[in-house]
Amino acid sequence: MLVMAVNEKSMNAMLSPNLARAKYFAFVSLEDNSVDFLDNPASQSSGGAGIKAGQFLIDNKATVLITQKLGQNASDMLTGTVELYTGINSSLKDNLEKFHNNELIKGIGAHPGYHNG
Repeated sequence: MLVMAVNEKSMNAMLSPNLARAKYFAFVSLEDNSVDFLDNPASQSSGGAGIKAGQFLIDNKATVLITQKLGQNASDMLTGTVELYTGINSSLKDNLEKFHNNELIKGIGAHPGYHNG
């Protein structure tokens, strides 16, 4: 299952710049490209959003994640479990096409995260 974070339930939605704070996760079947949009339970968390989002992806059988940025906590949790790809600043549809054409960079640099306090 391929996952991307978005703020709208649409194939034309832009990839969210922040994984843990996105409103939705688009779960895309690698077999038929069918999409299910699930609410991101971490989006309104006061803290620990990266850990909560990462665990949600693992619990929902994510195998591939396309994202523009990844906080250190989510990166630590997902590395080795989920294949990580750096997405482009474009729509879910465009990122999916780039993935299928092997045009995305494998791996992603993690940032320290957006911690409160």
